Amino acid sequence: MRSGDSLRVMLRQLGGRAAASTTIVGVLLTMAGCTSVGPGTINRDRPAYGESLADSWKDLMLLNVVKLRYADVPVFLDVTSVINQYIREGQIGVTTPGWDRPNSVGPPVGTFGGRWSDRPTITYNPLTGDAFSQSLLSPIPPSSVMSLLQAGWPAKFVFSVAVRSINGVQSGSRTKLFERRRDPDFEQLAEDLQMIQREVGIGVRVVTKAQGKTVLIIIPRGLEGEVGAARERVGEILGLDPGAKELDLVYASVADGDREVAMLTRSMLEILGEVSTLVEVPQLHIDEGRTRATSAPKEGDLPIRIHSGTAKPDDSYAAIEYRDHWFWIDDTDFQSKRVFTFLMIMLSLAETGSTPAAPLLTVSTGG
Repeated sequence: MRSGDSLRVMLRQLGGRAAASTTIVGVLLTMAGCTSVGPGTINRDRPAYGESLADSWKDLMLLNVVKLRYADVPVFLDVTSVINQYIREGQIGVTTPGWDRPNSVGPPVGTFGGRWSDRPTITYNPLTGDAFSQSLLSPIPPSSVMSLLQAGWPAKFVFSVAVRSINGVQSGSRTKLFERRRDPDFEQLAEDLQMIQREVGIGVRVVTKAQGKTVLIIIPRGLEGEVGAARERVGEILGLDPGAKELDLVYASVADGDREVAMLTRSMLEILGEVSTLVEVPQLHIDEGRTRATSAPKEGDLPIRIHSGTAKPDDSYAAIEYRDHWFWIDDTDFQSKRVFTFLMIMLSLAETGSTPAAPLLTVSTGG
């Protein structure tokens, strides 16, 4: 007898039981249909992980600023990789007592099961040793400061944050180690450079000379009107050759000639220290000697406000809990958010002199 004839005989013997078995098998196969897990997770996980990394970066930066206010040790943890593995498994079975033994009775029974797991693995790398020295203790390269001007960041803002002095003209400092008043000419210098930047631009070029690579600042000549007057004032304040089109940029406190710009820049730790002096701290902590009182506002202070209180804020850009108090930046304070974002960009520049690669995100969707 052919196999097809045998099957028809079996179906006639089983009758309604075969139809019921076929229905159950069809339902189970439909439920276990092969669908891809991977594509659906990208739209959900990529923004979620990106937002979480950004929020944690902001909170960690704010925590370290507050810790410096209390003379505490800052600690940075880099997220070097995020690996997420999804596993989906399924199992289907059908038991039909009447198929193999025609005289047996009993309805067919279907079984099925499954398992779903989500296993994220996040790797942190503490900033220590050479990386700590490079990122936090080394001064920001002067070329990176000028590159920020080329990228459109206002000169007055950049210089107030990252520059300690230019050709001996001091920007001033609030920290006890470097505390000094801002030179009156610094404010005028920053405003004039910002005008030149806005109207005609300030160029930066890296060339190779006999002594090695040199960074040149290029300011157009023949400027007229207000921008021309601003260029003249810049030259007078810095003691530059009025006919020079290209100026050598060096890291130093004193210029070697009238065609050189000597810039002393701050380290990232120094910048964070400057910001920490502006943190509003509870009076109780001042009375107990845990931190110093906030000094009176000074000319050139960064436009950033970091609040404190005993209750968690309802609407914050970044917020952390420290010593049983909350410290935060208000989400409606655009100026403070702008300064804080700039600090995080400066930290990236401090690591290598350029923006570092983002953490590697690996998502495994196999199973």
